[in-house]
Amino acid sequence: MSHKIAIFDFDGTLIRGDSFILYMLLIYVYCIFFKPFKAVCIPFKFILILRQLMDQIRDSDVRRIKESLLVLFTSGMGLRHINRINNYFCKMLKPFIRKKIFNDFIRLKREGYVTILLSASPDIYLQWIKESFGFDILISTKVEIINNRATGKIIGENCKGVEKLRRLKEILSEDEISNAVSYADNESDRLLMQAVNKPIWV
Repeated sequence: MSHKIAIFDFDGTLIRGDSFILYMLLIYVYCIFFKPFKAVCIPFKFILILRQLMDQIRDSDVRRIKESLLVLFTSGMGLRHINRINNYFCKMLKPFIRKKIFNDFIRLKREGYVTILLSASPDIYLQWIKESFGFDILISTKVEIINNRATGKIIGENCKGVEKLRRLKEILSEDEISNAVSYADNESDRLLMQAVNKPIWV
């Protein structure tokens, strides 16, 4: 039996701005108080990463850039620290929420839609967003966790563009996708928006 599906992009759609940048900034502030040595190292390593990535930035290698930043900011960080940061982050995002889109999300949940948070941002914090907001399913970029510590390495592909649609097709039928409602703001989501019945551009 097919379900009614509502798909929501996160950055620029459900919230204003880029959550990934905000999250990296929050980690840095957190490290100043709780991991000072890491906080001291981050700016110097960040400059080195930017130098190494200049060619890749020109080649639009977004996955490698994102992974390098995740490794810099989160590698070796235990889940206890990550969970504390995520708790702060959920509160910090409240002023950035687009009320109209969030109200649509609440309405669609009440109408019995299965709600999917579909984002290129990493699951290291989006899992908390999913639970906090009340989404049914999360599809996002996966970050490796080993022995309850983040490595910062990305598992699989960056969940953007074609990859979003591919990941959706792993869990939904063609009918469910073609009859879905989808909210997005970025040109990279055009393939997804063309595949659904009701695309809503933000």
